[in-house]
Amino acid sequence: MRTLILTVVLLGACRGPEHTPAGQAARPSEPTTVAPAVQPSADNRDRSPPAVAQGEPAQIVAVMPFKDLSGGGSPVGEAIRETVSVDLRDVPDIRVVERGAIDKVLAEQSLQATKADLDPTSAVRVGKLLGASLLVVGGFQRSGTRVRMTARFVKVQTGEIVGTAKVDGPSTDLFKLQDHVSVELLKSVGAATSRIERVAERSRPKVTRFKAVELYGAAVVQEDDHEKAEFLKLALAEDPGFSYAADDLNALEKRLRAYVVAAEAAQAAASRELAEKIGHERDPAKAYDQTFRLAEPLTKSSPVLLGRRGPGAKQRSGMRSQSELSMTT
Repeated sequence: MRTLILTVVLLGACRGPEHTPAGQAARPSEPTTVAPAVQPSADNRDRSPPAVAQGEPAQIVAVMPFKDLSGGGSPVGEAIRETVSVDLRDVPDIRVVERGAIDKVLAEQSLQATKADLDPTSAVRVGKLLGASLLVVGGFQRSGTRVRMTARFVKVQTGEIVGTAKVDGPSTDLFKLQDHVSVELLKSVGAATSRIERVAERSRPKVTRFKAVELYGAAVVQEDDHEKAEFLKLALAEDPGFSYAADDLNALEKRLRAYVVAAEAAQAAASRELAEKIGHERDPAKAYDQTFRLAEPLTKSSPVLLGRRGPGAKQRSGMRSQSELSMTT
């Protein structure tokens, strides 16, 4: 009996602090469960705004060229497209599709000729191919010293116009007018009020010569970097305060310098390899040919080395032929 009582006491101690009221039979023990981490209810999830992953843009925007509503072929629409895109790149949670990617899709869809005047169906198709969530489609009209700008913001998924903008004013205030378009765009994508106010209230430089805008528009569509640089320089000559042109020219010249450095490094590596081959070449004719190939880049960069064909050029040519004959015999 004592052994039975001791066993019961030990079992009760093992079960922990649970107490059974007097007069009630002890309940059988239940399996222990671990409470799951607190999860938001379905109602709470529905009411909360969708979270945006850190570093992931909330909106992918593709800006199309602004159509010249006067019917002319002015490149100003391309300039407005570029400056609007540049400004939007500074807005957090917005990623702007690069001009090159847009033009490539337009060319593939045979829409390059009508890119400034796409019908709604084509616009939505292009937007989906670009992976954009919003398209900016607009136009401009210049009359004397005044400019009018209009824009529509199209939701790519549905083709719905989620916002519009229409402003006009002096052509000298082009960038300020452009900011009105950007403000309406930010409103349509639900940007924070502080960001919208920042764009709306910032000061903007005057456009002293509208010709600079036209030249800038011509520059941004150039495929050749050197031609682009020339148009940018012309734009700055018209309006030295045109910051968009100045920034583009600085970036372009930096890229061109990088190309030169890379090309020179590649040429130096190739020359070292060829010089090593010459050092191990036992055939005099092949060694001479390789030596001439090694010197060829120098002749292209220096007018002194075989680049000028002045008096005595034929004589040098003849001497080379005699040397070649002597080496082959």
